[in-house]
Amino acid sequence: MRDTNLPLEPNSFVGRQSDVEELADLLAATRMVTLCGPGGIGKTRLAVRVAGALTGHFPDGVWLVELADLLTAEGLSERLAGTLGVQSEGGHAIDDRLCAELAPGRALLLLDNCEHVVDAAARMARLLLSSCPDVRVLATSREPLRLPGETLWRVPPLTLPRAARDPLTLADASEQDDEAVRLFVDRATAARPDLAWTPAAFELAARICQELDGIPLAIELAAAMVRVLTLAEILERLGDRFRLLSGGDRTAPARQRTLRATVDWSYEMLTDQERRLLLRLTVFTGRWTLDLAESVCAGGGLSRDDILPIVCALVDKSLVLAEGEGGARYRLLETIKEYAGARLPDKEATELRRRLLGHVTELVDHFVRRLDPIGPLDWPSTRVIMIAMYGMRSNIWAAIEWALERGEPEPGVELIVKARWPILASDALDEADALLARLLASGGPIRDSVRAEALAVRGTFALIRADLVASAEFAQAVLRLSPLSPIAESSALVILAVASAEGGHDYLRRATVLADQSGDLCQQSQVLSIRAEIAMREGRLRESAECFATMVARSRAVDNQWAVAFALIGLARVELRRGELRHSRRLYEEAQGYLDGLPVPGELVRCHIGLSRIAIEEGDLPRARAHLAQALLLDGGHLLVTIEACAVLASREGDHRRAVLLAGAAAAARERSGTIHNAGAGARRERILGPARMALGTPLVDRLWAEGSALTPRQAADQTFAPVRIEPEAGGETPVSHGKPNGHTTPGLTTGSTSGVRSGLSPITAGNPLTARESEIAALIARGLGNRAIADELVISQATVARHVANILAKLGFSSRTQVAAWTIERRHEGESV
Repeated sequence: MRDTNLPLEPNSFVGRQSDVEELADLLAATRMVTLCGPGGIGKTRLAVRVAGALTGHFPDGVWLVELADLLTAEGLSERLAGTLGVQSEGGHAIDDRLCAELAPGRALLLLDNCEHVVDAAARMARLLLSSCPDVRVLATSREPLRLPGETLWRVPPLTLPRAARDPLTLADASEQDDEAVRLFVDRATAARPDLAWTPAAFELAARICQELDGIPLAIELAAAMVRVLTLAEILERLGDRFRLLSGGDRTAPARQRTLRATVDWSYEMLTDQERRLLLRLTVFTGRWTLDLAESVCAGGGLSRDDILPIVCALVDKSLVLAEGEGGARYRLLETIKEYAGARLPDKEATELRRRLLGHVTELVDHFVRRLDPIGPLDWPSTRVIMIAMYGMRSNIWAAIEWALERGEPEPGVELIVKARWPILASDALDEADALLARLLASGGPIRDSVRAEALAVRGTFALIRADLVASAEFAQAVLRLSPLSPIAESSALVILAVASAEGGHDYLRRATVLADQSGDLCQQSQVLSIRAEIAMREGRLRESAECFATMVARSRAVDNQWAVAFALIGLARVELRRGELRHSRRLYEEAQGYLDGLPVPGELVRCHIGLSRIAIEEGDLPRARAHLAQALLLDGGHLLVTIEACAVLASREGDHRRAVLLAGAAAAARERSGTIHNAGAGARRERILGPARMALGTPLVDRLWAEGSALTPRQAADQTFAPVRIEPEAGGETPVSHGKPNGHTTPGLTTGSTSGVRSGLSPITAGNPLTARESEIAALIARGLGNRAIADELVISQATVARHVANILAKLGFSSRTQVAAWTIERRHEGESV
């Protein structure tokens, strides 16, 4: 026998290096590995790459057995025998001859495309593994072979641009750090070598890859279209991706030449019930749960008990993706959703969407009732519902959009009003507010009492964004309507109390009376928290602390741990204002304990900002930077406060140029929104500007302040941790390009990983000491994933993740995951691999 029949690679192999390494390790430890995934995910290419890397480990050969064109399962043995050059002799069955030939040796068999002959492939693999002790089997299939000893390895999509995953990192696509974009660029350049890869072109490529879910086949088909279309035209036409992506490799198997053909191949192998459920699942947006599928999709030929086994079958056949973080959730790739959605009858889709609206309404109602109990609430159950609501937010928005399209805005308005408290603490505030604005402006029938509550919610949303002008306008609009519920009127008065430059004590008194009349614990807590905030703003710290302490006591009495954490953060802020750093830190950390696992990034951001201020006061600047990196990563709706804290940190680090830039951006944003600065804001600003004038001179400081004032908060946040080289002070007023795709220029700042880059994060100052797998895990830590979620994403054990995390901490000299996240983020901005 020859050593191998593996084909030569027709073009460059892009990405997946860590996957190749992990699979090679798996095949050293186990004898049967199956690569599973949807059509076009790159199973064959990855398997051939892995097998090629192992040719030196198998002296009796590495053999590719292609099964895609096999017409019947009965031909599998002959196909394998033909590949190995084995012939039947003396009347012996071909299977016996195969085992006799392979048993003495050490070989690797790659069974490619097993899904349409999966039973026969499983029988053959089991026979070989039981008869040939040193044979290894690597299989590719759209569903598992399901035999003893099989290790299932689900092939993930190529990594997508960071902008789709990480709210901190810039969409700086020109760095080409993401596998999907790198593949698109490689194949597009091959199709059209003169294509200019400007920052704008990289951004379009990134968006194309996001639309295509990181699926290699789809990306390669799209890249080939640059021969006749611009990148912008390709992106625009992806709304009809099956028509666009129809010009594949003429020499490829028919099922791989077009995007439609590869999905057709999977769809045709489904049973009638599997097809029926797959079509119905397309009414969901984003992730969904088994309970949601059972509630919405059962009926019309599918019982509730049918849903679980059929979902399992669709997962096995790689048409539904299962994700384990925070409980079992599922989703469809956009390509599968578009394909199946086009086959769902309109009448059935309407009924399913009506059921979806009813289900999410019931879920939100259930949560609201739990938040306002007569006695102590069942917090563990309430926590589960809160997490479920956050996970279903895309489906909640989709249900509301459907109601809006039908000219029925009021159910959607009521949904957002009822869900306002978890929305306020989540990262969905802007999305919810925009949807609420469209509902109110739709012209559909909405009762005045419901409209008043909605306007009060919009005013509260504006208040959280520190837009006092807009919040006051909403509050005044509420008070012009009738009838008014006590909650709506109380909310409007609370907003006016905050917006009043004179403290608004009369508004507060009236709001308190109305909140008490309503009997709504959440509304009473809102009024109490505003009283505390106004007292803190006016320097009455004892009164502020008393209000927050009352909130803690009331919340603990009903076991509302989320509300306890909110009040503890308020107390921590008061103690920080008093200079009681240790007590403040203890309160922040206690609040973090209550918030652990809750989908409330806004509250977590407030904790990280407070802890960063304590670290700055104590002179622990690396720890302060780590906390602020986490605050930006979470992006929980407190961007201005985070930028201001980053300005203070930059000043303390001696980075006066960045400090002035950020302070100017924050101050201008507050002025534009009409925000009233907290007491002492002017003094804090001068503590930044004074040292900057001494170091840089007043003219340059004025220019930097003006430059910062022109930035949006998001632009300022994008520059917060970009690496900086301080220009020589003499003649240092020359503007230097920031180097970002949007073309923005920042005077006095340059980016790049050159000498003089300020780190402040780690004793590691050059190079990356981490292995490829450790770097991958560090990147997932920076996305905020815990060990279990990382294990789910990488398909490895939690114990393995824990070992890697321990190695990362040891190599970097860190003691916390927060430091790892900040280090990872900074290296990304430096353009270095992580």
